[in-house]
Amino acid sequence: MGDPTGLNVRRQVRHEMFLPAAIRVAKEHSTQVRLAPGVADEEGWVDASLVDFSLGGMGLIASAFFPMRCAVEVRVYSVDTLDQKVLLGVPGRIQRIVMTDGRPAYLLGISFQGDDPQRADALAQFNDILTSMNAANAGSLSGPGGNA
Repeated sequence: MGDPTGLNVRRQVRHEMFLPAAIRVAKEHSTQVRLAPGVADEEGWVDASLVDFSLGGMGLIASAFFPMRCAVEVRVYSVDTLDQKVLLGVPGRIQRIVMTDGRPAYLLGISFQGDDPQRADALAQFNDILTSMNAANAGSLSGPGGNA
């Protein structure tokens, strides 16, 4: 059921950040979508940056173009460069592509796919981490009266 006003409104809280990530074409589209040589590593992963996240999807900036509706796999890494631990690994689908500048760089809007309970738990845990980080940062930015 849609919003009675007819407006398309966001149903999830969006967290803005900048975390290292990687993206690759999922198996179901690997024969139709092939990246140019040298764009990805030997396993097909392209370096990216996670710039926003919600329980409904995420925004990545990547140097490779992925077509609309392309099934992808995404990994989000910790910021520790010595131990690039995978914080989140999820399947998704490209819903939006915007070329950000002439590097080239593309802002990819990705929706999460499927109803897997384990994936839903992983997304909720990652969302909880981001929520607590945002709350901690808001507190550290507050001045003497609690105002930022």
